[in-house]
Amino acid sequence: MKLKHLLFFKVLIATAFLGLTITMGVTGQVTLRHSYTFEDGTANDGTGTVNGTIMGTGTIAGGIYTSAANGDYIKFSGAALALSTYSAITQEVYLRAGNASNPGWTMLTYFGGANGTNAYFVSIARNDNISRTEYVDGASVSGAELEDGKLHHIVSILTDSTITFYIDGALIGEAKHSKAISDIATDTAMLCAGGWPDPSWLGSIHEYNIYEGSMDVATIEANAATFLSASDDKLSDLTADAGTITPAFDPLVSHFAIEVPSGTATVNITATPNNSSATVTGGGAVDLSGGETTDTIKVTSADGTAERIYTIDIKFEEDCFVPLFDDGRTNFVSVPTLDSLTGIGGWGSKSIVYGFEAYCGLGAAKLVDAAGSGCTAALDLSDFAWKSNTVYHLRAMVKTVGGSIGILARGSGNVDGEDFGFAYDTEGEWVELDTIFMTGTAARTGFFSFNTCDFGSNCTATYIDNYELYEISNDATLSDIKVNDVSIDGFRADSMIYNVGLPYGTTSVPAVTATTANVNAAAVVTPAAGLSDSTVIVVTAEDDSATLTYVVKFTILPTAIEDAETVSVLLYPTISNGTFTVITNGLNTNIMVYDLSGNLVVQQKGNAKQIVSVPKAGMYFVKVECNDITRIFKVVKTN
Repeated sequence: MKLKHLLFFKVLIATAFLGLTITMGVTGQVTLRHSYTFEDGTANDGTGTVNGTIMGTGTIAGGIYTSAANGDYIKFSGAALALSTYSAITQEVYLRAGNASNPGWTMLTYFGGANGTNAYFVSIARNDNISRTEYVDGASVSGAELEDGKLHHIVSILTDSTITFYIDGALIGEAKHSKAISDIATDTAMLCAGGWPDPSWLGSIHEYNIYEGSMDVATIEANAATFLSASDDKLSDLTADAGTITPAFDPLVSHFAIEVPSGTATVNITATPNNSSATVTGGGAVDLSGGETTDTIKVTSADGTAERIYTIDIKFEEDCFVPLFDDGRTNFVSVPTLDSLTGIGGWGSKSIVYGFEAYCGLGAAKLVDAAGSGCTAALDLSDFAWKSNTVYHLRAMVKTVGGSIGILARGSGNVDGEDFGFAYDTEGEWVELDTIFMTGTAARTGFFSFNTCDFGSNCTATYIDNYELYEISNDATLSDIKVNDVSIDGFRADSMIYNVGLPYGTTSVPAVTATTANVNAAAVVTPAAGLSDSTVIVVTAEDDSATLTYVVKFTILPTAIEDAETVSVLLYPTISNGTFTVITNGLNTNIMVYDLSGNLVVQQKGNAKQIVSVPKAGMYFVKVECNDITRIFKVVKTN
């Protein structure tokens, strides 16, 4: 039995449930007077006695009448139908709309005289791009044009005071009129044509019913739901017994992915159709013994007129994204694996793709410019507050198809023309994009963008995965130098050379260690070849843009006056935070300190060992007089 013949049975059940009286030929408060089901291959009346006549080349096949060319329509005897004698009229049409096939003013149903005289009609495809039901004096209700090639359920109800319109079970509207039903002219009655010299309506009629009375809302909704579900090719749910289906199920999404633990042998996929009478193939137990795979699920509607394909990429779990940094710093991309677009803006044709379209993991972002013409899509980190004179590190996996993608850090320069950016072409392969750039002195708020606009971008598609953007340091200074685990007294990050005194008798070069001011900078210590040489420390900033070199020199110190007999006068260190030690082998010592202008700033007398301090940072000359010996030293106070 054809599906549409189940409609009346389902309506009976639904109406009985609502507590309405049901008798054969009566649905709620309406009586079915004429019914054209086309089941016997004719346009004969299955309920009354008014048969239709097929005009033109219209055909009936499989219980469906199709009007395929101008001049195709079905004609009835208006006098025999006698709609003007009804207390109220309900027209109900089950149809498949044309698909951009109706170029003019067309009529689906028409009762009346020539050129609209005393006419009552329904039209769903018109030059003004609307659908409409109307009665004689111009009272009408309009909705959206139906020219989409899909199944639709149409109901028009006419009483002595109102005209009401329903499409697919939904109320479109109601309008009042001032004419009586008895005013309807009985000259012409047609299906798929009208009383004007306009073209025929092109499409397919599954069933046409005329009732006396006003069909109730519950019946209209039930009839529409039953008919429309016949062509429903969508799933209502999709589940798996391993992993999680991504994205969250949506019947209008056609591509999904699942990650399952490595070694999983089978995944059971359950696909549930919206209409239980639809046919589903695919799913069930999917064998993974041969490795990762794609399962294809096909849903065929109950009436066989529609088909929808869902695909599920089944992948094994992998640690495919390893962050560039593990020190807790902020990645400005909130979801670097791009399983969603949370926190990411942009515009145009951008989406998340899943499964094997991604570089790895479950998802990746995709930008599309089908013609490669530019400026159709962008993936943006919007309202990005760039810091001035700051270094940023960008890393992402990128695949461009058909050309290059534009990359722009708007606001990173002092003016727009100085912003960092470039075009990137991977020639259809996944390639790691890894670059470092520094903002200008007047950086400002802007955005970071992958887009099909800038730098001559001409790709047709770009995929982006494992997306990271960090602020990094260009600091190449130290925060400490230790000699044999003892910090150098008076260390300053901007002072590059140090003299370190070693105990008398030292024969081995001491161990020198360095601590960088930024934990991600690198310090390489090259020990001195001997005590007469220097240990060198080269510091490279995290961003590789800057290096600094620190030098540590060594001096063997005497431990007492008698040890200094061959030295006579010794001063150390020559560079410090302002304190210097003077050792002599004489009893009477006069120490004078002069600044670069020749001013005497410190003078003190003593013997053997003295500590001398200078007042402020700068270079000084120290004159030491001991017995008959005079020595002059140059020293520097660093802070």
